[in-house]
Amino acid sequence: RTSVTPPIAFSFSRSSSKLKRCSILTVVGQMAHWAHPSEAPGFSGVFKGLKVNNSLTNTKVPFVPAKGNTVTWYMCGPTVYDVAHLGHARAYLTFDIIRRIMQDYFKYKVFLVMNITDVDDKIIKRTVERLQETSPNTPLPENIDTTPLTREMERLFWKDMQGLNVLLPNAITRVTEYMPQIIAFIQKIIANGFAYESNGSVYFYTEAFEKSEKHVYGKLCPKMVGNEEALREGEGVLSDFGQDKKSPRDFALWKKSKEREPWWDSPWGRGRPGWHIECSAMAGDILGSNIDIHTGGIDLRFPHHENELAQSEACFGCKQWINYFLHAGHLHIEGCKMAKSLKNFISIEAALQRYSADDIRLFYLMHKYDGSLDWSEASIQLAQAELKQLQTFFQNMGALFRNRDQNLQCSQSWGDAEKQLFQKYSGATAAVHDALCDNFDTPRALQVLKELITDTNKYIAERQQCAGDTNLRLALLHDVTVYVSDILRTFGLGPSKDLGISVDKDSSSLEERVTPVADVFCKFRDRVRGAAIASKATEFLKLCDWARNEAAPEVGIQIEDRKDGSLFKLRDPEELIRELAALRLEEQARSAEKERAAAERAAAKEEKERKRREQLERQRKKEEEKKAKAEAKSDTAAPTSSQ
Repeated sequence: RTSVTPPIAFSFSRSSSKLKRCSILTVVGQMAHWAHPSEAPGFSGVFKGLKVNNSLTNTKVPFVPAKGNTVTWYMCGPTVYDVAHLGHARAYLTFDIIRRIMQDYFKYKVFLVMNITDVDDKIIKRTVERLQETSPNTPLPENIDTTPLTREMERLFWKDMQGLNVLLPNAITRVTEYMPQIIAFIQKIIANGFAYESNGSVYFYTEAFEKSEKHVYGKLCPKMVGNEEALREGEGVLSDFGQDKKSPRDFALWKKSKEREPWWDSPWGRGRPGWHIECSAMAGDILGSNIDIHTGGIDLRFPHHENELAQSEACFGCKQWINYFLHAGHLHIEGCKMAKSLKNFISIEAALQRYSADDIRLFYLMHKYDGSLDWSEASIQLAQAELKQLQTFFQNMGALFRNRDQNLQCSQSWGDAEKQLFQKYSGATAAVHDALCDNFDTPRALQVLKELITDTNKYIAERQQCAGDTNLRLALLHDVTVYVSDILRTFGLGPSKDLGISVDKDSSSLEERVTPVADVFCKFRDRVRGAAIASKATEFLKLCDWARNEAAPEVGIQIEDRKDGSLFKLRDPEELIRELAALRLEEQARSAEKERAAAERAAAKEEKERKRREQLERQRKKEEEKKAKAEAKSDTAAPTSSQ
């Protein structure tokens, strides 16, 4: 297991696979308001070497669930008033990757709850705008129905998530379906002395909470406490900030309904919930008074997550509602945060029309989840190039494994080349483990896999050039390939037929049916091509080229000619045809460039020759003039004969 240096020193018991406190605790920068889950009564969590960047401490701390091997997780979902963009995908796709790593690599049993905010100020405002656009002369109803908008936007959101290959949560909660629980949650906070009713609304009593010896306000962002701009934004665009409150820092738990706003009956009159209380009530209803992980975008850290913590701990009477807060960094476009308010966003639907889900996922994987990320055409093209290299590796390995039976008839003893590759493979598995244990460092893990692929390709080239024994040890190559494939699938990359060794029954059976036919065809073509080269039969060589470059790609077969015979790969026909067309265009461009360069060289040579001839002509004329002058001078100097 990877050793860690946590803020508190712990011992790892291999026999029980539990994290236990040392007899003497060494505190290294621990924040007073956060306690490691192992200090809680009834702790039974399983520690697996993972460290996470906990926003509650702003440090990497050892992760361990409170109860056994099960991880409880709440994630803030979308406010469904408009289509989702790549900034939203930054959070949902990022935490899908982390969820998959926790489930498939660390083997935790993750239970994820995510909410759908289907009533709030933005939704009401957008609904009113749509009603006025569609029926400008019709008065607005007394109780506006936001459902047509929210159901439409929620459907598009789930479609986007499916397009990105994001797993569904284990439980989905909608605000409009949780009104009784939200009202009961608020009543309990009032009963505990941390909220008050004012003019039909209910507000969280920040001062009372701060004065309580049991609680701390400002755990996540102490410097932001009292930031009026952030607090206003958290209250919503339709709220009257500051009115009816005891303090500007107090925030709404229940909002008295205004004219033509949606409302629900409550002990305080008609109204609707505040933004922050929704998550607390829904998460608390399913996951209870202590949750292992809470996630969301970094922009939600204050005031939303800060206020979630306060009102939940006020309701449950607990000191620590969330054990680990993880935040995804901003996504920037051309240096600015991607946001609808800035009108610089790219919708997920539009992105998926231009890029594949794997392109986008790999782009996110190439950067740390909790850092800022800049979206640009150059960066996404880099991800596409990396993905293409991975696909090529698996296609090459698949082609090699088709010769398994023949390969096993040859020598399988290991030489230095195999031992070196095995050492590289073993080192890579350890390095990937270290990277994933270190706050899910996927960029470092990908780099390790990339280096392992390079080492594998070097081994293949060296073994095939080895005198006397060119037989590859496919068992070793299979281990390496399956490992790389498993890690990439753990990250959510796929599908298997494109990335990794095929495990899909339908695609596997298709390959099994096609492979023998393609193999016979390639062997026949090799013999025809060999005979044509020997007899210099150019027409047959052209036919062999046609089969390789045009006929085979049409049915998804890529043929590569090699010294020891051709190699074929089964590919997606459309993708293969596009690639070959691009290669032909590149070849045409290179040929045109060669012709242009040759023409320039010829022109330069001709110009040089012209100048040389002109120089010779000038020199000739100069010599003639010189000779003429000399002759004239000689004639003038000759003596005159006497009469």
